[in-house]
Amino acid sequence: MALTSDIQIDTAGDLKLLVQHCEDWVTFQVSSKAMSLASPVWRTMLDPNGPFRESQSDNNEITFPDDDAKALLNLLLVAHLRFQDVPKELTFEQLLNVCILCDKYDCITLVRPWIWRWQERQIHLPWEILSEEWLFIAWTTGDEAKFRRTAQSLILHANTDESGAFNDARLSELVMPPGFIEGVPEARRQTIAKLIELIHSLVVRKGTDGEPLHCIARDLVVAKDREACDDLSTNSLVSQLRGTSFQMPLWPSRPDEIASRYPGPINELIDNLRKMKYTTHPDGRHSRCGFETDLRMGVGKIEEEMPSGMNDSHRRHMAAQRSKLDQSLSFLGQLGSPRQPSSPEEKN
Repeated sequence: MALTSDIQIDTAGDLKLLVQHCEDWVTFQVSSKAMSLASPVWRTMLDPNGPFRESQSDNNEITFPDDDAKALLNLLLVAHLRFQDVPKELTFEQLLNVCILCDKYDCITLVRPWIWRWQERQIHLPWEILSEEWLFIAWTTGDEAKFRRTAQSLILHANTDESGAFNDARLSELVMPPGFIEGVPEARRQTIAKLIELIHSLVVRKGTDGEPLHCIARDLVVAKDREACDDLSTNSLVSQLRGTSFQMPLWPSRPDEIASRYPGPINELIDNLRKMKYTTHPDGRHSRCGFETDLRMGVGKIEEEMPSGMNDSHRRHMAAQRSKLDQSLSFLGQLGSPRQPSSPEEKN
């Protein structure tokens, strides 16, 4: 439904909502009863004896200056059982705005029949461009797996200054789940510290059995050549850690000191670690020696186990959101609204 200056969602409605859209104001004629049934927050707002009674004018008008007009219209269409007018597709920005209002007014159940279909329409969009915005959508819909994946992507790509504070102005402009941004620096620090600990462990010249750590040509060459091979690979590693390939030297400072001051994004650090070249004994029998395998496997394990900044309050909130969406009966279902899977997993 297109936005016009005066939209009668309920022609017999007893309430008018004034909503700003661009430079103009749009009026929605609605039923206060339908709104009260659709959202506990709206119910409190519309209670004549409630704490928001001063916001209601004498002519039954309420101003919604901060809400996106299109997103609010979509919620009101559902609340008034105007299912035929609910859009089958939303742009990514519209989807995000709907989720913001669902969180604000505690009404995610209202859009249950449409929410997963709306999300499916966005899967063709570049993940890197929209990753941070997916975080709030996952928070609202209770999708913990998507929340974790999105949070990890944000942590991987975030820049900080030497004090550990974010210097990406874009993040401060995004709508974020409460308490999330505060936990990201620690998750970032832990990940960098593990990467540096891995690299420093490779500098050790001997394994636990006293044998050279990096030379694997055990039965092919004499012990002296194996020692030389190990020394060459270790020295080449230390030289690169002290060099200019990284935004600060990664040797010999302690991992926790480096992690607390490293300013660059983690994904860039990982890329540079993987690009490191090493020197081994010139004898062809040492062609497979070095630290490449240990580095690749170690970095992969750290990425897999990377913290996401998700805390217990986030998990409880998303579990509650999933519970709302997973309710077998809702007033929409009873009224014959279009049935959609309550989660992506339900389709499998």
